[in-house]
Amino acid sequence: MSLLIAAALVAQAADPLCPQIARLIAAAREKAPFASLRAEGFELRLLERHPCSADGRGYHCKRVLLPPEVTAGSVAQQIAACLPDAKISVEKTGDWAREKTVVRGSGLAFALDESGDDRAHVGRILFVLVRPGSASADQL
Repeated sequence: MSLLIAAALVAQAADPLCPQIARLIAAAREKAPFASLRAEGFELRLLERHPCSADGRGYHCKRVLLPPEVTAGSVAQQIAACLPDAKISVEKTGDWAREKTVVRGSGLAFALDESGDDRAHVGRILFVLVRPGSASADQL
């Protein structure tokens, strides 16, 4: 095993996010993606202690009052570290040409959308959508 692969495995083991993403990878391959996770009441927590909600196509997550170190870019890096074939991009969407940070890999697509600012009563907000496959940013 190369030193680079060993380092990546150690990093994944140290990150509590990676085991959750590994479960998403497996469940995304099901005939009805994520059905087994929804059936068992799996609580995805991409944004620390804030649970995500399951919907008919995947999961959506939201966190308000973000601390300065939590950004769409930093969370995208954390997610990408758990996907062996991750690709991060910034893509424009149809809604007013907003930009979303998108992470794709291992049969999953994560769209991260940050809005607001520290002066707002809810501060900065981060939304994350999780879908199976490689959907475009407009489809996420």
